[in-house]
Amino acid sequence: MLLSLHALACARFALRHCFAALPRPAFPPMSTPSKQPSLILPVIGMMLFTFLAAYMAAFLTFRQPQQQGPGSSGPYGTRTAGFGAESDTFDKFPLPEFSFTAQDGTTFTRNSMLGKVWAVDFIFTRCPGPCPIITRNFSAFQKIMPQEPEYRLLTITVDPVNDTPAVLKEFGENMGANFERWTFLTGPKDPLYAFIWNGFKVVAEDNSSEANLPMEEKFLHSVKVALVDKQGNIRGYYDGTTMDAAAWTKLRNDMLRLGAE
Repeated sequence: MLLSLHALACARFALRHCFAALPRPAFPPMSTPSKQPSLILPVIGMMLFTFLAAYMAAFLTFRQPQQQGPGSSGPYGTRTAGFGAESDTFDKFPLPEFSFTAQDGTTFTRNSMLGKVWAVDFIFTRCPGPCPIITRNFSAFQKIMPQEPEYRLLTITVDPVNDTPAVLKEFGENMGANFERWTFLTGPKDPLYAFIWNGFKVVAEDNSSEANLPMEEKFLHSVKVALVDKQGNIRGYYDGTTMDAAAWTKLRNDMLRLGAE
């Protein structure tokens, strides 16, 4: 919002200076009619263009999902922990207790995660934006991640009303998910969003009531992959949209490192 106000202030500043730059009329002798073309219309056009450009910049800046920082407040509480360096493990942040539903209809809790190392992402199945990229990356990562049963993938929806267990199961099948190693999770929206905000320390925002928004803006969420150790602690964050094979190899190696702890 501060950025949008700043952009509008810049537009008003540009307007004032454009008006100041308008040429003062020069009165020629009565016997010599002026042949100079008027500069007023081009200058007015330039001012309107400047104002509209500044307004659109402010609007687009305001509409961008803002990644929350340490201690920032959101609709589901104040986040008390921050991010570690991307692709590195860092101080342990324990996940809270929770109980949600997996794609097969079974209950999935914090205890379900204990004793295993998890890579966790956040998507919604109707997403036309980054979600297909993240999910395809996870699907490919299945083939290179450690093959022992204690290494798992977890996908959490941010659109739980639409993404029922049956929808998540079909989505996972279409993406080639091995459900013995890859779990899809849904649940009631408010507890689920509180878990994402306060447990994983990342943003989730439901804008689905705004009818005019495109689908990719209906649900705003992090594109990070969280790394969770065998004790249920968050240990790192990684870019879920990257196509860099080295980054996914780094995640694999970090999973192995946590598995050996």
